[in-house]
Amino acid sequence: MPKHTWIAQFFYVLIVAAIYIGIKTTPVNLFPSKGIEIFFVRGECELGTPSYILKQRMIQLEDIIKTLPNDELKDFITVLGKMENEPNDPFAIRNTHVGQIAVYLTPEQARERDAAKIMDEIRLKIKNVQGFKRVWLDEINTGPPQGKPVAIRVRGDELETLDEIAQQVEKHLREVKGVTDVRNDFEYGKDEIVINTKERVVAQANLNSARIARVVRTAFEGEIATEIRKGDEDVNVIVRLNEKGRSDANIFP
Repeated sequence: MPKHTWIAQFFYVLIVAAIYIGIKTTPVNLFPSKGIEIFFVRGECELGTPSYILKQRMIQLEDIIKTLPNDELKDFITVLGKMENEPNDPFAIRNTHVGQIAVYLTPEQARERDAAKIMDEIRLKIKNVQGFKRVWLDEINTGPPQGKPVAIRVRGDELETLDEIAQQVEKHLREVKGVTDVRNDFEYGKDEIVINTKERVVAQANLNSARIARVVRTAFEGEIATEIRKGDEDVNVIVRLNEKGRSDANIFP
């Protein structure tokens, strides 16, 4: 075999070996966390909180975002009633008691601080915000949605036991150095009032369960009683209990 053939094969093997060693020893991150230019400030109130109350409380978070210097803050957008990273986010939450602020930063090369330090500052300031069940921050990395970096799931049959264990886990995680934005997504459903009627008394009053249910629904959700003309527009007049009456659990004897 000619000498140059041996030399060519030697360099071929050398190149393959170098590529193999490079792949094995060089860390590859397809979706790096550096260079983040957007993050979310998310707030959750008690279940059942009306959207207009949530709007008033989200203003506190907006005021904190506005304290960022102009060379760091590009813009922010507040959304009420949902929390999602993108329209097709499989982890999206939609309800009247949740909201989020999408914070857009200037390009990283145009500011002195990176997103992590900016978010740390925001975390310190939101600790004093009132009216929320919890407030936390989520950073947005490039690539597909993957959820939280660490997720702990507690399974069982008894809801009260699950809640107790989840709170213990949450408390322990908050004490771990370097752990931030711990969130427990366990929550009870809305409270409900069950109305049991006395069939004999109802029959004597020439009523039935359906008519009683309609009156109760009207009292809380309201019913259109009439319309009034206001300029070129017809405005519905809705009759229902006032806010104090709708919030009183003892309204039913």
